[in-house]
Amino acid sequence: MGAVGPLQPFWLAHRLTEVREHRPRLVTVAERRAKMFADLTPSTGVERRVDLGDDKTLLFMDDGRVLFRHHCLTGRAGDPERHRIINAAALRIGRWPHTIVSADPITITPSILCECDIHGYVTDSRWVDLTTQASTTSAATPAASLTGV
Repeated sequence: MGAVGPLQPFWLAHRLTEVREHRPRLVTVAERRAKMFADLTPSTGVERRVDLGDDKTLLFMDDGRVLFRHHCLTGRAGDPERHRIINAAALRIGRWPHTIVSADPITITPSILCECDIHGYVTDSRWVDLTTQASTTSAATPAASLTGV
C-alpha cells in the first residue's frame, strides 16, 4: 500500500488531463449556424470583402463581379426540396439595376431583394434590413432582384 500512495497524485493528474482533453469543446452560435448551411461562396478570386454586419458580406471578385453573400433558405415554404445555403449571388453592377454610388464606404442602389425574402440596402458599408419593414413600407425605389438566386 505504501508504494501506491506516491503514485496516486500522478495517476490522478494524468486522468484529469485526459478528461480535459477529451471533453467536448463548446460550439459557438456562428459555428453551429455555419454547419446548418452549405457554403456556396467562391473560395478564390476575391479581391475585397466588405462585411456589412448581420451575416451579410459584399465580395468584389477579380473578374469584376460583385457578389452579395448571405444566409439563404431556397425554395418555397413547405417544399421538401428547400435547402439552407450560404449564397453569393451576383449583383448586376454597371447595367440596370444596381449602381455603386460610393466605393468607400460602399453604397449600392437600389435595394437588394432575394427570393428568400432578404431585402435591404447597402449604405455606408452597412446592411439596412427592410425584411421586417416590408409589410409596412412602400419603397420609392423598386428593389432589384439578385441574379443566380
